[in-house]
Amino acid sequence: MTESPSPPTDLAAGYLFLSYSRADQAYVRRLAGDLHAHGFAVWFDDQIDLGERWWPTIVQAITNCKAMVVVMTPEAEASVWVHREIMLAQRFGKAILPLLLRGEGLTLLIDQQHADVRAMQMPPEAFYSRLRQVVARAAGQGPAPGTPPQGRATPPDDTPEPNL
Repeated sequence: MTESPSPPTDLAAGYLFLSYSRADQAYVRRLAGDLHAHGFAVWFDDQIDLGERWWPTIVQAITNCKAMVVVMTPEAEASVWVHREIMLAQRFGKAILPLLLRGEGLTLLIDQQHADVRAMQMPPEAFYSRLRQVVARAAGQGPAPGTPPQGRATPPDDTPEPNL
């Protein structure tokens, strides 16, 4: 039995997990290069060696990543593995930043704002700025995205809770 390769685990700098369909691999390779040029470490499944057990390696990579970038296309929407990666990231409370490359987006991410890269371009600078914020928060330099504030929550309609 071979050991699973270790994804990056530098918790100080962190890394981004890229989720995508194999049909979009050429774009993802370009994206990874652009992310590197913007100072981000990335991990995606091309780093799994032949003969390795890939699902445990992917689980470990998602567990240790600072955030997930999802390349949304119709092929990604049809991929059970992309859906599993997203659900795992959600379970672990990872920030997910979607990029719309083709199609209408993913149903699992219907409530999230995305960056439009449908002309096969790289993401806009605002996307990288947001990634820097997310990675900084995940590294312990601020609250994680989506973390509720401390203290008692107010009901959504701003009606005070009844005394019990």
